[in-house]
This record gives sequence, C-alpha cells and structure tokens, in this order.
Amino acid sequence: AAPSATQIAVFQSKSSSGHVVSFGGMLADGLPSGYVGSFSPADGWSKVLPSGNHPVARSGHMALYDESASKMIVTLGLTVGPELLDDLWELDLELLTWTCLQGSQTSCRAAVTGH
Repeated sequence: AAPSATQIAVFQSKSSSGHVVSFGGMLADGLPSGYVGSFSPADGWSKVLPSGNHPVARSGHMALYDESASKMIVTLGLTVGPELLDDLWELDLELLTWTCLQGSQTSCRAAVTGH
C-alpha cells in the first residue's frame, strides 16, 4: 500500500535495483510519521515492517543509503511537541531490523544499554 500523503519524508534510492526506500515525514494532520516504505518500479509501494526497537516518528530528518551494506542511516528531525531529535539509527534493508547507533532518546538509550 502506498504511504499516506506526507511532507518532508526522506527517500533513498537503491540505484542498483531501482527501488526507493522512504521513512518518516509529516502527515496531513501535522503529526510526524514513522512509516517505512519501499517502492519498486515493477511492484509499486509496499509497507516495510522492520523488527526490534525503532526510532520515533519524525519529520525534517536526514538519511543516507549505504548501498554496499544495504543500510539506511537516519538522524535528527522533529517529533511531537515539537521535540528536536539527536539520535542516529541504522535500518538494515536485508534483515529488516533497526539498530540504534547513538542518541539521547529513551528508546535509543534502552537499545544500547550494556553494549
């Protein structure tokens, strides 16, 4: 299913396959989104459901795609409040898992405790 209409979402192209991956953005009601989606020219949009701990919904964030590792890195942005975010997350697009790399958000701190 296609994502809801959003603004300020992050889209990363997987150039070797023609796929595009999206994360977050601002929904029509002004709330941040945590939607992860994948677009394939052959199949259209599909919702991606990564496992494990995940970043809070956000808009105005930045991301980059590491094609050699098949990972999308997500950082910064705004969530409800608005609250500024300063965390750093990695989405493994092969394993479909989020990993918190750094941050002050409660969910991120919990993910890295004891490492």
